[in-house]
Amino acid sequence: RRSFLVTALAGGTAAVAMPAALAVDQASVFRDAAAEFAVPAKLLAAFSYGQTRWVDHGGHPSRSLGYGPMHLIDGAAVAAQRAAEGKSPASAVDTLSRAAAASGIAAETLKTDPAANVRSAAALIAAIQRETGAPVGAETDPAQWYEAAATASGLAEVSAQTQFADDLLTDLRQGMTVRDGNTTFTVAPQRVGTPAGRAKV
Repeated sequence: RRSFLVTALAGGTAAVAMPAALAVDQASVFRDAAAEFAVPAKLLAAFSYGQTRWVDHGGHPSRSLGYGPMHLIDGAAVAAQRAAEGKSPASAVDTLSRAAAASGIAAETLKTDPAANVRSAAALIAAIQRETGAPVGAETDPAQWYEAAATASGLAEVSAQTQFADDLLTDLRQGMTVRDGNTTFTVAPQRVGTPAGRAKV
């Protein structure tokens, strides 16, 4: 599985030489979304890492019916699948539709366009952050986004949401690395505060 950043950097041409190393949080797809929606780029990069390890499945859904590098879940498809299996439909949050509404980008576009997928997830995370009354801004401490990241994860169980947000902050503190061919994609270790919203999730 190739990182979507390989395709994004190459611009669809095999002739472009890939760098030996890339700081993912400095890639334009994350920096632009961070600036547009006042969300830390490092948080967006860590969110994508936690969901997909920076892979987008080439426009196809994951096994849990999530799309793109931010793993936006098609809740309607999940409900239909579970109904067909005779299971309860309450198993996932429809982050695909919520992100489409927050960003104004069509859900079908979010399935196949990685940059739009990142932008819409940033819009959703920022919208949740504002709903909670927490501070926004590209330079804010990612720990202040704990509750928003947990809610935007698409996980239905509170314990799973909490685990996702805990892992996200741990990843930021320890740093993240994915090797893809000759390129190493990284986010350097960060100093991250204590999430005040953890008890609320």
